[in-house]
Amino acid sequence: MKKNFTINAGVAKRIRSIRKEMGLSQAKFGKLFDISWVYVSLLENGHRRPSMGLVVMISRESGVEETWLRVGRGSRKAPIPGG
Repeated sequence: MKKNFTINAGVAKRIRSIRKEMGLSQAKFGKLFDISWVYVSLLENGHRRPSMGLVVMISRESGVEETWLRVGRGSRKAPIPGG
């Protein structure tokens, strides 16, 4: 029997949460970051690990803290620049 496994269920859930809060389909979210909707699905299901570059782009575009996105620690919202 084939076992399903996830690389990191936490980051997968956080990416899905961000996409849904942005009101985007997997296809539109993927287009925003120049990745396919299939890759978005793989990320959201924990079958692929996002690159650091992608984590940075998602955090900047969505306004979430990079550390929170990667490891789930710290503040969810990124600080306002100059604030």
